[in-house]
Amino acid sequence: MISVQRVIVELWRTILTIILIACVVYLCQNQQKLPLPPGPRGLPLIGNIHQAPSRHPWKKFRQWHQKYGPIISLRFGQRTVIVVGSHKIAGELLNNRSAIYSSRPEMLVAGHYLNKDLHSGLKPYGLEWRAHRRLHMSVLNQSMARHYQPLQDVRSKELVYRLMNAKEFLGLFGRYATDVSMTLAYGEAVTRRNEHEIEVIDDLLSVTLQAVLNHANLLVEAFPILDYLPSFLAPWRKQGEEIHGRMKDIYATKADRARAATTWNWTKSFRSSKETQGMTDTSFNYIPWILFEAAGETTPPTLSVFVLASVLHSGAVQRAQKELDSVVGQTRLPVFEDSPNLPYVNAFISEVLRWRPIAPTGVPHAVQKDDEYMGYRIPKDATVFPNSWTLEFDEDVFEDPWGFHPERWLQAPKPPVGAFGYGRRICPGEHFARQSLFIVMSRLLWAYNFIAPRGKDGKTVMPDPYAMTSCLISGPLPFQTEFRPRSAEHARVLKEEWDAAEKDNDRILESIEQSIGD
Repeated sequence: MISVQRVIVELWRTILTIILIACVVYLCQNQQKLPLPPGPRGLPLIGNIHQAPSRHPWKKFRQWHQKYGPIISLRFGQRTVIVVGSHKIAGELLNNRSAIYSSRPEMLVAGHYLNKDLHSGLKPYGLEWRAHRRLHMSVLNQSMARHYQPLQDVRSKELVYRLMNAKEFLGLFGRYATDVSMTLAYGEAVTRRNEHEIEVIDDLLSVTLQAVLNHANLLVEAFPILDYLPSFLAPWRKQGEEIHGRMKDIYATKADRARAATTWNWTKSFRSSKETQGMTDTSFNYIPWILFEAAGETTPPTLSVFVLASVLHSGAVQRAQKELDSVVGQTRLPVFEDSPNLPYVNAFISEVLRWRPIAPTGVPHAVQKDDEYMGYRIPKDATVFPNSWTLEFDEDVFEDPWGFHPERWLQAPKPPVGAFGYGRRICPGEHFARQSLFIVMSRLLWAYNFIAPRGKDGKTVMPDPYAMTSCLISGPLPFQTEFRPRSAEHARVLKEEWDAAEKDNDRILESIEQSIGD
């Protein structure tokens, strides 16, 4: 009888043989061609896998940029990765050559097994992606985004008021983002009745992220040939099926309730579109979910970066408050119509987005055919990262890049912006997001001073400006801050504005629907 140990040895011998053959084919295909961009020397078979840290990889990318230049190449197993560390190069490749740089790298676990190739954020460039993009833009273009201001107005009033007596702020930021995005996507706000459902969704997002970052699953992303292994040696398949089943159920539940709602919402708007005719229910249910998920995941860390900057840079806060006092006064909150008259406040927001990018490695693109740049070869299907941690701290573009200087955005010409992505893959929700950030941040600056706590020795304990989480979406590690009203008058206005706000979700959505129809 053959021993289990012998079977395992033979299986691993087969696996290594497959990997070796794949690497030999790869090397033969790439002989006698233009060189790849420079980069750290890798090892046979694995390339640079052993050199890329599992935590804060964007910092290592920046070190390599400083050594090898603004465009570098890496190899992770079978995959070629190009990392861009210059706004100029990012613009020339991802914007000017967007016809071939607008795809996404194939992601076996995240794209195929977890999402069954239905997530538009992970879809390759093509007819299906363009159809999804048109649907998203139909509710998020600049004209449509203005119709959502009444909802952002009410929810920001609630947020800013509740921060007055809050012991922590990240949870309130999360509630604000979820409330706004879920109301628009599905026609329902966060209430006690669905708090458990929100917890289930948060747990699912956490489990999904863990699956994507699991070491075994990362291995098959580096060596896609491993996906030919039998299922008992490919745990990512079973895990993907289980998580996708949970996703499918939650997405369907949310979409079914939204379609049955009496009020307008994005789900109903999508269903009435010709673009969704012929879509399966499972495919359709991804359309509103992606927008709900994106807003909920990106808004809280961005607002946390704003608080971090405000605690550490009181001078910039005071200058913004001076402008607000001049334009708005002290008897009302800022409103959307004030934005054109608040250039420094808007510059403050732009600097928040640059100073600590929440997607520090950038969102990966994939090139659809062989290309040449600066005498280097960029091969078809290469993954291209616009590494924000290098781009946003480029000394050739930004004077004192590690400093927080909103005034840089008031100078001509304005610096390049990378926070919302590049080319045809630029974030479809940029206008909606900018509205949300303006109304929340301007009101926080108007209402509060941001006070760091004192330690047991009586000394002020300032947060670490470099202490960030190590995730695909990165934000500051938890820190404490007191939101202290600037005066009793400011506190009074906060309470009165929230007390007088329209709190009926259905009425808010009815007003949005009416404004869209006018």
